[in-house]
Amino acid sequence: MTVSHQELVSPNCLKQKSANIKKWQWRRINYCLWSGIVLLILAYLAVANNLAIQTFALRDYKKQLAKLEQEQVDLQTEVARLNSYSYLQQQVQHLGMVPVSRLSYAVSANDLMAKK
Repeated sequence: MTVSHQELVSPNCLKQKSANIKKWQWRRINYCLWSGIVLLILAYLAVANNLAIQTFALRDYKKQLAKLEQEQVDLQTEVARLNSYSYLQQQVQHLGMVPVSRLSYAVSANDLMAKK
């Protein structure tokens, strides 16, 4: 008494095999979807972290720019003060210089000389 292959394999067994294949395909699709979601979350975190770092760097640069602008204004004020007429008059008096009412120049062949 020999048993044929068709008798050993029932129709229910074939249905289970095809169901397992479909289940495996869905499991694979779900795995890919979850992997993609995890990768997107990691990419979002990396971009958000980079943006936060750049924001702090930009804030530091703005502070540095404001400090340099204030220093520039202070230096321009100092230059204006040093070039002012009253400051120059004080320096002239401090150095003991006297005003000259009439100045005549003597010109020689090679030099220009001032005479008091």
